[in-house]
Amino acid sequence: MLFVAAFTLAELARGHVLSGFPWNMAAYALEPGGAISQSTSLFGVYGLTMVIYVIAALIGGAVLTRDWRPALGVGVTLAALFSFGAHRLAHATQDIHPGVVLRLVAVPFRQSEKINPTTSLDIVNSYLAVSVEPGIEDVTHLVWPEGAVNGLVTEDDGLLRYLGGLLSQRTSTPPVWLMNSLRQEVVLDRRGVPKTRYYNSAVAITFDPLGNPAIAGSNDKKKLVPFGEFIPGGELVERIGARLVSTAIASISSAPEKLVSEFPGLPPISPQICYEVIFPGLTPGSSEGSPAPQAILNQSNDAWFGSTVGPAQHAAIARYRAIEEGLPLIRSAANGVSGVFDSYGRAERVLSGKRVGYLDAVLPVSIGQTVEITVVNAVLALLNLCLILLGVTDLRRF
Repeated sequence: MLFVAAFTLAELARGHVLSGFPWNMAAYALEPGGAISQSTSLFGVYGLTMVIYVIAALIGGAVLTRDWRPALGVGVTLAALFSFGAHRLAHATQDIHPGVVLRLVAVPFRQSEKINPTTSLDIVNSYLAVSVEPGIEDVTHLVWPEGAVNGLVTEDDGLLRYLGGLLSQRTSTPPVWLMNSLRQEVVLDRRGVPKTRYYNSAVAITFDPLGNPAIAGSNDKKKLVPFGEFIPGGELVERIGARLVSTAIASISSAPEKLVSEFPGLPPISPQICYEVIFPGLTPGSSEGSPAPQAILNQSNDAWFGSTVGPAQHAAIARYRAIEEGLPLIRSAANGVSGVFDSYGRAERVLSGKRVGYLDAVLPVSIGQTVEITVVNAVLALLNLCLILLGVTDLRRF
């Protein structure tokens, strides 16, 4: 009990304390989209992680005591998880949203090339060339990842009009461009002094038949990377010369709350930028005046990982959000794994970030919210605290 409770509470703490970093929990060792992973639709990834610790404790107890009866518990647990997942997948829906065709674009680059002004322009030109490959006339939404373009893209009228011109030459109905950009706004501080704030945003841009662009909506990032996007300690630390890793500007501001967006031509979606998608429960539900999301959009720059297993891990973690939430996942990752995954975490095709190319895909339907993650996590925390108390009380008898 103490082993299971201590490790489960440690994972819950790691995911929430000091902004949290719930990376590579035990549950993520299981292939997303497989039978056992479907149990996260019942009790979330923290719950599956706890079950894995229970299995580990049973195996450990059997080995240490040379009593193999706990192995029966392991077999029953795994059989129950597999049976539930297999039944769920056997009755999975195959429906898609009519009239939605997504084009995900991949152009490999190193992070050092992205921050170099000369090579960063070459990267943008490559994205532009791949975006208008044959078949673009059937595409309704063109999806670029985070990191494809630097800076305040929405204010770069030249780039917007250039892409609009390319698209209008190939189709009379240019697709909606889903891209990532810094966004700025001027607000008054407590003393009434104007101050510029920057946000990392998912943006939807439409084009008319002549290629004229218009910003149709944006959604700001809430979970920011410490020292990558903001300096812990705020302006006081910035005054002594601390600078960000990912940008040359002052700290990016966090969105007050995570909102659902209604971008043209898409059902309501929850944009989750980069590592926001690793946080269970971040996807907002329906609220007054806001519809429930029908998909998750994850735009990420995985070039920071370099030549490691990081991009594959990031993609696997993201797919678990689809299973937990019962929502399809649109994932566009620079130098990572891109694809459209259904509400069970499955994909027929994926796009590797290791070569230049694109993937045209339809959008599966949502099967609806499967479990209230925040409630489940609170119950798990309470349950494991009780296990700690019971375990400590039991040890005091000896």
